[in-house]
Amino acid sequence: VIDVKVDRDKPVCGNNNGSTSWTKSDRTINQECSDAISGCTKDTFPKTFSATTKVGEVVITDNAGNTETCKPNVYVDKTAPTCGKTSGESKTWTNSKRTIKQYCSDSHSGCSADYFSDSWSSTKKTSTITIKDKVGNTKKCDVNVYVDTTDPTCKPKNSTTSTNNSSSGVTGHM
Repeated sequence: VIDVKVDRDKPVCGNNNGSTSWTKSDRTINQECSDAISGCTKDTFPKTFSATTKVGEVVITDNAGNTETCKPNVYVDKTAPTCGKTSGESKTWTNSKRTIKQYCSDSHSGCSADYFSDSWSSTKKTSTITIKDKVGNTKKCDVNVYVDTTDPTCKPKNSTTSTNNSSSGVTGHM
């Protein structure tokens, strides 16, 4: 009598060292594998994630060739936040201080603040405000400042010069 075991069952995803804490660094997941019939080809399947990913995929394999896709939490954020709406910017010149709020959007780790602001009280037409997400990714957002505190300057009117060679009534005595 020959006892033949046939393994048509997929291996089972075990524990992993995934995380729900966002990072901007690469994250290596060690996905454990178990299989009651033929056993896994290895106990742990490591995979490094280096792109923005919330939930990853790690394929595990048993000794019979059956595979299963495990979905560990990865939470890697390497994407810069997005410039949202602005408040306070203008394309109309002023000679007063102007404060601009740049709102932030980030669909991964989230912004470290709802908005970022800056103020200008010296002459500036445009500038940037840097926004940041919770793991330190940044983006510079262009804003219209239009502050002019520079005094105007007077330029002489272009005129022709005339030469007067006539005597001016000065007489000399000899």
